Amino acid sequence: MKRFDTYADALGFLYRRNQFSIKLGLENMQAFLEGLGNPHRNLAYIHVAGTNGKGSTCKALEAIAPLLGYRQVALYTSPHLVSFRERIVVRGRPIEEDFILTWMNNNVHLIDTLNTTYFECVTAMAFTYFKEQACDLVVLETGLGGRLDATNVITPLLTMITPVSLDHCAILGDTVEKIWIEKLGILKAGVPIVVDEERESLLNLLKSKADALNVPVYNLADHRIELDTSSNTNVYRYHGLNRSYAFEQKAFPAEHAFRNAMQALLACELLENDRVLKNQVGVKELPLEKESALAQVLYTARLPGRLQRLEAPGFRT
Repeated sequence: MKRFDTYADALGFLYRRNQFSIKLGLENMQAFLEGLGNPHRNLAYIHVAGTNGKGSTCKALEAIAPLLGYRQVALYTSPHLVSFRERIVVRGRPIEEDFILTWMNNNVHLIDTLNTTYFECVTAMAFTYFKEQACDLVVLETGLGGRLDATNVITPLLTMITPVSLDHCAILGDTVEKIWIEKLGILKAGVPIVVDEERESLLNLLKSKADALNVPVYNLADHRIELDTSSNTNVYRYHGLNRSYAFEQKAFPAEHAFRNAMQALLACELLENDRVLKNQVGVKELPLEKESALAQVLYTARLPGRLQRLEAPGFRT
């Protein structure tokens, strides 16, 4: 039986698993997970699709969630910048090399038998790790599209779609509407969705599918966001579900970065309200009222390489 002696060997094999190919359909992923004992079940997820801002929104979700009382928050994103381990994170710590090596050795026969792709392998590995770590919330980013993405095997607490534009047109379609329909494939019956969208054609498609599945829709575009320049420090104001918030403009590299963070905050407001209804949080102790703590985590919730400012010695912009 094939066996890997080192982490580098296991990772090299994984990278050779048709890394840049796409396998449409979820049947193979479902068979793979069945062979692994369905590690994706019985975890709480926020499932995030979109074209622009997916990763940054996921990072903001990961940052806010502990304020709501989630202790073991997991984050699954792609691609990685430096290390493969960046893709699978629990409580801010990347997955261990030893876990990857052991998981690959335990499952290489199943991988070969089902001819699973690179992304199917990585996604299944993440599910296994999150289950072993007893995560109480998983922020799960889609890889490509949504409807046929390997992550689309779960039933989440919430779904989210960040702003869409033309991407992977050869696979997802040659218009924004076709791509939007693929992203809408992550909707699940009765599960709320959070979007940030103003285009009428896309909202009409969303309404049609949401009505058919009895999905509540929450749109950041329906909430007032303004830039207050009346003082020395420019401040963004977001008027949310339960209250209004103020954040320093200089803490965000661009306006769209602020909207990404506020879409994440809107999703967390929904989680907060749900936990209050279930008596998991005292009504007089709503966590998101602690605005200083919220600002602190949002100001530092950044993915490397995403509008990251770098300065060389002696050089200032």
